Order: sequence, then C-alpha cells, then structure tokens
Amino acid sequence: MPAPVRASCPGHLPWSGVDLRLRATRSVWLSTTRPDGRPHSAPVWFVWDEGHVWFVTGTALQKASNLRHQPWAVVSAGDGDEVVVLEGPALVVVDELERSTVDAAYSAKYVDPATGARAGVRADDVDLWRVDVRHVMAWVYGDINGRTDWRFEVACPRPGARQTGGLSPRASRAPASTSASEPRPETSTPGSSGSSGSRVASW
Repeated sequence: MPAPVRASCPGHLPWSGVDLRLRATRSVWLSTTRPDGRPHSAPVWFVWDEGHVWFVTGTALQKASNLRHQPWAVVSAGDGDEVVVLEGPALVVVDELERSTVDAAYSAKYVDPATGARAGVRADDVDLWRVDVRHVMAWVYGDINGRTDWRFEVACPRPGARQTGGLSPRASRAPASTSASEPRPETSTPGSSGSSGSRVASW
C-alpha cells in the first residue's frame, strides 16, 4: 500500500519505521484492566502483522481474566524515549487456520540460540489472543512534541467475541515480514521474557 498521507500534526514519523520496529521487537508490555478497575501490566512475546498483535496467555492468568471482563488492551513497545503505543480490543482466536499461521510466525521468531528449540502458541490451558489495533501513537528522542498518531479504519471483530471462522479482516494470510498495511495518520496533541523449547511463554 502507498505510504499514508501525514496529517497536519506536529509529528513527522514515517509509518514504515514504526512497522519495522514492531517487527523487530522481541517483547512488549500488555496493559489491561482488572474487574475492580485496577490496572495490570505484564511483558509478553508477540507477533505483529498488518494492524494486529497476537500473544498467548494461560486461561487462568490475570491477563486473561482482565480481558474477559474488559476486552480493551494497550500494548507498549520501546522505552520512555523511543515509544510506540497501540490500543484496541482483544479477542480469543479459535479459528484453526489463523492459529496455525500465527504459530508458524511465532516459532520462526522465538528460537533458542543454544538449542534451536522453538516456542509455539499451542499448549493446554493456554489461549491465543489477538488485539485488533485501532490507534497507534509514536515519538522518538523522548520528545512528545514530535508525536505522530495513526488510526486503522478497518472494521474489527466485536470486542470480546470469540473468533469463529476465517482470519481477521487484516489477517487473511499468514503474518509476514513483507510490506504492511498502513493506517491513516491523524492529528495529535503534543503533550518479555519467556521459556525456550516447545513451551508457551505466558504471564
């Protein structure tokens, strides 16, 4: 797709740089909300592709409990100087084709350098979740005055729904390291570790 047209906002970051950073990042922070309203944050391994973030977590863990109650998540990459923040609703993926394509991308990304063992997204009492990103914001050099925002305009599945057939609107193929869909920029206001082998990394 052509590069997005930058909106009349202070930031001038190219989307290609944000996309590349997300593809190269090993882990991100996933922030959710507990049923009583308290925040929760944990590092996760993930797969990023075309406006979607996939991750796994145990069905009995706090992240899963939070998302079942409030299926909206914030995903943060980088540090306080080099920032990428993604927001959107999350759902459990049950479609086998999508699970298989994400598993292939996950195992290709997370390889133990000493043994060659690969991580995966399939395990007992573990769910594969997908965040359908609606909003992205990024800035560099610790300067929020250069913040650049984008929004994905694709219709996403109903928040909290369990996927029942087919890949998501922007995931009609396996996640790949080739060109990515670019969202529409918008006006902005200045302002994980895991286990190696076949086990699934989740917190």
